[in-house]
Parts: sequence; C-alpha cells; structure tokens
Amino acid sequence: MTEDTTSFVIFPSSDKVKRKIERVEKYPFALLKVGESFAVPKVMVKDASLRNHASIVGKRLGRKFTVVDHGENGGYEVARTK
Repeated sequence: MTEDTTSFVIFPSSDKVKRKIERVEKYPFALLKVGESFAVPKVMVKDASLRNHASIVGKRLGRKFTVVDHGENGGYEVARTK
C-alpha cells in the first residue's frame, strides 16, 4: 500500500507557528558547561515545574541537570552535572 502525497499542498507557515519556531528559551540550559549553574528566584517558578523542565531539556540535549533548593529565601540553583 503506497500513500499518495500529491493531495497535500505545501505552504508557508502561519505567523503563529513561526513564533513557536523562533521561541527564545527562558532558561540558559544549552549554554551551561559541566560544573556551571544558574539561579532561578522562587517567585518565578514552582519547584516541580523547574525540575520537570530540567529533565525534559536534559533528555533533548543529551545532558544531565540537577535542581537544588536553597531554602525559603535562597531560590533554586540549576546545575549541569553531565
């Protein structure tokens, strides 16, 4: 069974899609070298959300990140460990 792709029309992406493609990363995961970290204030994000995001980005980049909670007033530290 072969698929007939001649019925599909190729066209330029809409502005909505282009904005998603050109999205700027909120956190600098891709810039970190092993042993480097960045800080995230607690008012910006919930613990579970940041940990989940670090895991997803790590899988996508083939790297390992650790999120450390520095207490009530300390914020979070996101470190590249691998």
